[in-house]
Amino acid sequence: MIIDDVINDLVAFAKRHHIIIKFLKMPSGMRSLAFIKQKFIIINTNCPESQLPFKIAHELGHVLLESDDRIFHSKSMDNRFSSEGTANDVALHLLIKFYLDECEEYNLNSVQPIMEQLHIAPKFLAKVQRITKECLTH
Repeated sequence: MIIDDVINDLVAFAKRHHIIIKFLKMPSGMRSLAFIKQKFIIINTNCPESQLPFKIAHELGHVLLESDDRIFHSKSMDNRFSSEGTANDVALHLLIKFYLDECEEYNLNSVQPIMEQLHIAPKFLAKVQRITKECLTH
């Protein structure tokens, strides 16, 4: 299942960058947390499994953007965005990269499979199209 593969890729990425991820079943409605300086993330697993990749990638985005060594940087990100919006951008970059790594074939004409399988909100359609094109052409 692609969701499991992407989750495994995200966890491996975190380990390579010395970021610890703990998965805990907390009360529903409690947000996942990122402790930036400590490079420590808590993911609330009390949600549908399909939502986990974006949650993990989003919290990784907070740590990557705010860490002293700036592990992740993209020319397409603009500092005028809120930290939540920028963390979403990092999340989309990570998710799309790992999704495409797991796919044997991919058609650039439609990003619907990415959006559906990773449960990415429709409001991100234009960003998903742009990032997918960037990933496939580089």
